[in-house]
Amino acid sequence: MKIFSILGLICLFLYSSVANADSLSMYLDKNVLSEGDVLSLTVEYSGEDKGKPDLSYLEKDFQIVSNSSSSQYSYVNGMIEQSKKWTLGLKPRKSGKISIKPVKFAGLTSNYVDVEVKELTDVAYIPDSENNFNSPYFQIKQEFDMDKAYLHQQIRTNVIIYDSLGIKNGNLNLSNNAKDDWVIRGLAEKPFVEQKIINGKKMNVITFSFALFPQKSGNLVAPSFLFDGYYLKDANFGFADFNDDFMMFGVDFRNAFGQKVPVRMETKKKTIEVLPNTDGFLLKNWLPAKMLEVSSEFSFKNGIKVGEAFNQTITVRAFGMDKNFLPDIELPEIDGIKQYPEKPVYEEVVFEGNIVSSATYNVVYIPSKTGEFVIPKIDVKWFNVEKNRTEISSTKEEKITVMPNNVFNAEESNIINSKEEEPANLQPKKEENKVKQSKNKEQSLLNNESKLRLWLIVGIGIAFSLFIGFWFGTRKSQKQSVATFKNAVINSIQRHDYRTAKNMLIEWAKLKFDDENIRNFRDIANYIKNSQFEKQLDILNKLLYSEGDDLFDCVGFVKEFKNIDKVKIKKNKNAEILPNLYN
Repeated sequence: MKIFSILGLICLFLYSSVANADSLSMYLDKNVLSEGDVLSLTVEYSGEDKGKPDLSYLEKDFQIVSNSSSSQYSYVNGMIEQSKKWTLGLKPRKSGKISIKPVKFAGLTSNYVDVEVKELTDVAYIPDSENNFNSPYFQIKQEFDMDKAYLHQQIRTNVIIYDSLGIKNGNLNLSNNAKDDWVIRGLAEKPFVEQKIINGKKMNVITFSFALFPQKSGNLVAPSFLFDGYYLKDANFGFADFNDDFMMFGVDFRNAFGQKVPVRMETKKKTIEVLPNTDGFLLKNWLPAKMLEVSSEFSFKNGIKVGEAFNQTITVRAFGMDKNFLPDIELPEIDGIKQYPEKPVYEEVVFEGNIVSSATYNVVYIPSKTGEFVIPKIDVKWFNVEKNRTEISSTKEEKITVMPNNVFNAEESNIINSKEEEPANLQPKKEENKVKQSKNKEQSLLNNESKLRLWLIVGIGIAFSLFIGFWFGTRKSQKQSVATFKNAVINSIQRHDYRTAKNMLIEWAKLKFDDENIRNFRDIANYIKNSQFEKQLDILNKLLYSEGDDLFDCVGFVKEFKNIDKVKIKKNKNAEILPNLYN
């Protein structure tokens, strides 16, 4: 009898275990989603572990983006419970209604489930809403200021998002093909946010502004924008206030609890007719703008002397144009004036909904002779998109007078005085020679020979004096040019214009060390041989290719540079001019 009781308990135990094992089910975290969303499918099995089910058939309709599993084992009140779950992240491959077939595992067959995949549009819906099923509570809209434009012309577009539930962690992204045919610039650091009542619903209206520049002509599909975010379903608090930055999407931590429901939208497609550059314009010179200005400014105030440097700053400013389309200006050659153009500096700002681009060109001039000169005007040909015509904007030509240095004035004066005194000094000698020649021909020949020797000695003396004067004058002019470039270096450093400082420092070194082969800071350091100054040169060179000058000691650099400029340069005897004259 006791044996039968034990066997009965064992059977009851086995029956309980088997009874709890016959269970296989499948369920989704949502039944409605938009294209590009990911849903979670869970297969749950209760019973003895016999491997895992074959779920490869899902790949026909879904991309499996994640796959995980978990197991659970328990023994409670004499009952054994063992279960296992497989959870897959599925991204639909198509839109429409998709039926997921039942799973077969361990001799069991699960239920089947349906999911509806809505096409990604400019409207997002609320899945499983109790009161208003699939009612559009979110929308994205794109507006353009024109549907026809010229190549490289600015087109303004506004992307507007309507939100009635409080979107969180939203991102606005460009479509994949947008960057191939368009240059896109933001017109504001933050979107414009306001609240409105639309169709009886309280709405946050968020507006982004962009400037579009088409890169080729023809009928182009305008850039479309994708929106990704979520809202919290079943949150117990009210509508969030969106007075904060939109990219935070008004995250209100009072609403931090609830189910995250994705919100995905895409703006409608729009085709823009893009007209090509007009006749008479090469593509590289094609400048379509609402307005284009050209201005010029010179650094000198009074007269200019030979060897002294002066600057011209030329600025080209275009309204409604990307900076990458601004032209490279051409400087006509000026006989008697050397030109040292620098690389232009480009800037972009936003003014009244337009990208305003500017290019600033700095040109250093050094006259090599005296006279009246004209710095020619600079013409920039462009196309006025508002008046639909070609126009030319120009700088004004500048007339300058280049005066000689004092050294050259003294030399010219000495030469003139010598030429004026020469006939007066020689006239008595000529008369005396004529009298002697009439009395005695032989004596006249001797006197002519003496006269020839005297002329030769005087000529050599005059030539030597002129050469010495010219050499010292050249040396003085060179010193003045060195001082000019030294001041230009100091001024550029003090106003943090490091690119100009580098160019002026190289020109200073060429004159200072009399070496036209100096091309960079390394060449300068080889002459100076000052480790402290060499470190500053290295930092200065790095500043030209990076932002921030915290490590650069401007004051110390200028102080050290002035000391180096005072040092006299010693040359080899073979390189000295005066000693070689006596060899």
